[in-house]
Amino acid sequence: MSSPELVYLQSLHHISVLAPLVQRFSSQETLRQLQQVFSGDLAPRYQLQNSQNMSITDGMAQISHLVLPEIMYKHSACHGMHEVSQAGAETIDFILESVFQPQDAELILQIKCEDNLSSLLNCARYSTVLQAYQAREMCLAALIISLSTSNCLAVLEVATSVVAGCPELHARAAEICLSDMQAAIEADEASFALLSANTLSFLLQHDDLMCSEDHVFLTILKWVESEVKGRRNPLLRQLAGSCIRPSQLSYNQLILLDAHPLVSNNMEAISIVSGLLIRMIMTDPEGARAGDPKNRPRKGRTDLKQQCQQSLAS
Repeated sequence: MSSPELVYLQSLHHISVLAPLVQRFSSQETLRQLQQVFSGDLAPRYQLQNSQNMSITDGMAQISHLVLPEIMYKHSACHGMHEVSQAGAETIDFILESVFQPQDAELILQIKCEDNLSSLLNCARYSTVLQAYQAREMCLAALIISLSTSNCLAVLEVATSVVAGCPELHARAAEICLSDMQAAIEADEASFALLSANTLSFLLQHDDLMCSEDHVFLTILKWVESEVKGRRNPLLRQLAGSCIRPSQLSYNQLILLDAHPLVSNNMEAISIVSGLLIRMIMTDPEGARAGDPKNRPRKGRTDLKQQCQQSLAS
């Protein structure tokens, strides 16, 4: 079990990063489900060691004041977390009221801020380790409930970057991204452009990605072409080399790629597609090594012809 101090600081860090996303993405359905799950006393639900129900010392609270504002600003600036929905504000209200019981009313009144997001973080700073942990768990639950193709890219990037991680949130956000990558990109192009190279590579290398290899290449090219410094041709070749599975590309797909505007306007992209075409012409497909992970089909790959036949049959 982690020390009380570590649980406290990790909980505050996660609240500062996750709560703005809750405020941005929560819907009335999020609030309804959260109220169902967290009705009643939270104490029996989240039991820590007795020592971790301790009150926070002034020294620990001061440390959090020094560290957390910078972390919160970094994430809010990168992911547009200043956006607030009415349902999001109500969800933060519900978390605040659920974690801090009537006996904590004096504490809340003393440190009530202009917005409930700041109030939640400040109350967690000056409460107990258990209450900080409870607030973190409720923020996490609200985000998991709210996940959809319209926000999964933004949530995945945050879940990847937070200290000590949020594996459950990361797994669920990744699952949605992989199931319909194109829809996720179209729904939130701003968050797609802000993905780190590591997050994009994680998605595009995944066996469960529901996406053909030509779309993998176009996705890389679109990300590289976004208005972010330092993403030009070196990253294009690096990502194409690590993410594309050449044996899963057909000759016709490569010909169509060669004529695509995103490719024809980028000399490095033309060079990559030409290299793949030459490799296909000169290499016997049957001679490809079956054990090479870049030569096996993705589990999530769909056969368009088979889909159409099944649709007509039904």
